[in-house]
Amino acid sequence: MICPNCSSTAITDEDRVSVCNDCGTVLEENFINVEEQVHAGDSAGRTFMVHHKPKKDNVLTYWVRKVFHYFGFPADSIQQTVEFCHKHSKMLNHHRSVETALILASLIGCAKQPGWQTHDYIRAFPQPVETKGLRKMQLTITLLFSSLTAADHNIPTQLEFMLDKIFPIVTKQMKKKFKKNSLHLQRRDIKETAQKLIDLSDHFLIREGRGNRPTVGAAILIAALYVQQKGQKKISNAKSPLRFWQFDEFSDVLERGHYAMKTRYFELIKLLKECYEKVPWLTSVVSGQYAVYLLDDIFKMLNISQAETHIKYQRPVIRRAEEGRAEFEKALSEAELHFKANLRPETNSILEYQLYKLLSEGYTVDELKDCHESMIRNIFHSITFKEQHDFIQNPDDLDNPIVNNQDMSEREISFYIKNDTPVPGPAVVDT
Repeated sequence: MICPNCSSTAITDEDRVSVCNDCGTVLEENFINVEEQVHAGDSAGRTFMVHHKPKKDNVLTYWVRKVFHYFGFPADSIQQTVEFCHKHSKMLNHHRSVETALILASLIGCAKQPGWQTHDYIRAFPQPVETKGLRKMQLTITLLFSSLTAADHNIPTQLEFMLDKIFPIVTKQMKKKFKKNSLHLQRRDIKETAQKLIDLSDHFLIREGRGNRPTVGAAILIAALYVQQKGQKKISNAKSPLRFWQFDEFSDVLERGHYAMKTRYFELIKLLKECYEKVPWLTSVVSGQYAVYLLDDIFKMLNISQAETHIKYQRPVIRRAEEGRAEFEKALSEAELHFKANLRPETNSILEYQLYKLLSEGYTVDELKDCHESMIRNIFHSITFKEQHDFIQNPDDLDNPIVNNQDMSEREISFYIKNDTPVPGPAVVDT
């Protein structure tokens, strides 16, 4: 194959497409219906799309255009997302292009496909998608993408979507557990209470930086218990919410999402219990686990001014996150000052040195300030490893239990000997 842009024959495969190593042109046969692309033909009459951008950045925007066109996104959304990819190319290029494009589609696709999230787009996409590490990718990209998407991610739509999915199972389990005392649950009552629970979770930042659908589902389950018990009017006869639901029955409609919903359900139960225990006007003698049946009092707590509120709840994880973010911003500021002064920082802060190193490698302050600390650490270690150990080879036979000199270069062997690193003996294989 010959590149139609520079006539080079140095063509390699990357992220399921052919790319010219010399000019970065992305090549795919007979690709049509892509706006703003330049076409060129070869002697065989094949059509290619031609770009003039760095290779990896080019592959990502290629997949963004292809995915967005497949799902029928408007041209302005495609252009806005492509510009976003160019702006954050150094951060996004550490991720897989196809999966990144699908995550970006889910972030702005609520208007096109109401209720859809990343896994819905993956199931609808006609090509195989690697889902390993997808949640971590989604969190990182969502933080970067905050300038283009609303923070609530269309919660009312997700609430309607989850009610459609799980309401029949909820009513079935309620009838099984309460039998003759089971109420005819009204969808509107559960929806109203669930929305208040979601607002409560936002007040205490339970949903911050995490998937919306599990929190919405957990709120629906608690709301159903509350509405049922409110009709009974006797908390002393209430069933324990801890072992009430059979979460496995939700697996058919939520696939693996029922695990996350179960986790979020118990987080909300714990939050309600702590609110119950710390607010003096909740004087009921029942156990704290029944706090889900005292939602009226807990909701009133949020409508009282801070001066009258007897509880200032802040989850330790949120407090640590806020303190960590303040330390991160301080380290970034110090690293920027040292970088501008061309002075290596003399500090005991590993984070500050890592930020200084990344600034030296060409990353900008705007790019780094949107990153999580773990992402900074991963990029730093990747750069350092390549600088120091670029000679390390992968074993030729990964199934071979015995490591020998054919699996290590001479320089690597010398490195181990020089650093007095003990070399393990041959592995013993059971026969």
